[in-house]
Amino acid sequence: MRLHQIDRFREGDTQVLRCSVDWEDCARPSSEIRFSLPVHTGLTLDPCADAFLLAALAPAFAAGERRLRVEGALCPQLLQNLPTALAILRQWFPQDFASPHNPRLEGNGARAARHPPADASFAFYSGGVDSTHLLLAHSATLAAPQPQHLRHVLSVQGFDIGGRVGQDGSATFADFCQRARPLLDSRGLQLLPLSTNLRHLDDRPGFWGHSFVGFALAAVAQLMGQHFARALLATPGEPLSAPIQAPFGTHPTLAVYSNSADMPVLMPYLEVSRFQRLGLIAHYPLALAALRVCFFSDEGRPNCGRCEKCVRTQLGLRLHGIDPAVFFSDVVLDAGLIDQTDLGSDSSAAMVEEMLAQLQGPAWRPLRQAVLRQLARWQRHKRWREGRTLGGRLRSLKRRWLDGG
Repeated sequence: MRLHQIDRFREGDTQVLRCSVDWEDCARPSSEIRFSLPVHTGLTLDPCADAFLLAALAPAFAAGERRLRVEGALCPQLLQNLPTALAILRQWFPQDFASPHNPRLEGNGARAARHPPADASFAFYSGGVDSTHLLLAHSATLAAPQPQHLRHVLSVQGFDIGGRVGQDGSATFADFCQRARPLLDSRGLQLLPLSTNLRHLDDRPGFWGHSFVGFALAAVAQLMGQHFARALLATPGEPLSAPIQAPFGTHPTLAVYSNSADMPVLMPYLEVSRFQRLGLIAHYPLALAALRVCFFSDEGRPNCGRCEKCVRTQLGLRLHGIDPAVFFSDVVLDAGLIDQTDLGSDSSAAMVEEMLAQLQGPAWRPLRQAVLRQLARWQRHKRWREGRTLGGRLRSLKRRWLDGG
């Protein structure tokens, strides 16, 4: 893959950073990666080759490209560490990658270090529990400002909102920004609404979460290197385990190997679980009103109330003394709703198990029993998926037969 013609220009009230993409070893048409930021933010996107290297790395690796060449100077630390990140991903998700070999990473020499004017940070903000907790923990109220606290948050249209090919997401993103405004204003935070088509390079939903999203976020961080010394990214919030957390594209281990020397992505509060984070959010009505945890949301309805993430979040809020219905499309959390909702990962199961320990006493008995049934369904599904049931073994044999054919 070759990335070239990196240029920055203005379209109306928006600044645009663009790079041409040529695939070299697979039959895909040439395309471009675009990032855009409103001029009114007062910030300039850095036409940094590191950003485009990170942006295209996972799709190029997945497609079996033998090299990834960027027409620009690159950070030596990044070039040294990225092969390690790719090796980790290949170990975790071998099904995502066509080749056992890393692509060669090429650029035009070593990039000089950047020196932002202030020792400032920005945080990624999606409206979810984890990024909202990070925002609250790292920012001051207007009544008690502190110079070293967070002053900017960055939200992306084109990752989960409008990220799939054929999706726009503009109305949903505008609604999200509008809903977040009272919370951000109360904390003295400026929103940086960045838009991109980056995910279109490979928009498979599983691939995005497994292998693409972490590099994509690191790429966006590099774009802000003229103004900030670091970026803050929330961890997923599952309780700590032996591997820290389950393998995923935003695993803290990957962040270490995706940082340039002058723009690290830091992931604080790893030790604070999702349930504990909800405990902080429950004290802030504006944060509750701005919550957006749902992948199935749209404009006017930020949380569907019925998907697994919505149900799990509602349960956590209920345990912290909050009636969640008003924030989740007026859906009432009860045992029947939990019985209709299946867990999708070990991470989700770990978060639910943490809350199960809090469901004590007669008043919580119906919800507790429903959660136990939900966890039992997940364990049965895992046994089937791993071929430890008759149906699972037949499924595994069929897969092997099809692969051999």
